[in-house]
Amino acid sequence: MDYIPGVEPLGNPPSLDSITRDCYSENWTISWDSLLRILVTLARVQKYLGEKKICHGDFYAHNILFDQTSQVWLGDWGASFFYERNEHIFEKFEVRAFGYLAQELVMRTTNLKPGKLEPLIQDCLNLNPRDRPNFQSLARFLQNLLDS
Repeated sequence: MDYIPGVEPLGNPPSLDSITRDCYSENWTISWDSLLRILVTLARVQKYLGEKKICHGDFYAHNILFDQTSQVWLGDWGASFFYERNEHIFEKFEVRAFGYLAQELVMRTTNLKPGKLEPLIQDCLNLNPRDRPNFQSLARFLQNLLDS
């Protein structure tokens, strides 16, 4: 495995106070463009994993490394597993985790464009897994936002 210089995790593991939500440095922020580049890449990565029938299983900010150019690496594969058939429920679990990640990052975004991501986040967090989007549509939507 290669060493990747200049990377850091997007967030820190949860604390006893935050329970399941990642923690972030108090002054840590991310720009709108960086946010979109990171989310587009992660949606594409998750789409690829779904095509290979792989569930990451631990999709949180503390398992995502990034650098100053907003390039990202998904790490900590200890909870990942292969699944059989077209069990889309696993993708829908990961979409919910993606929604929480996006929500956490939006709260730390500078030059935020209000109203652009909130509907997408709400769709990802829908209580009914069948009503959540898939990663292909998420990647397409986010790429369109980035290009506009």
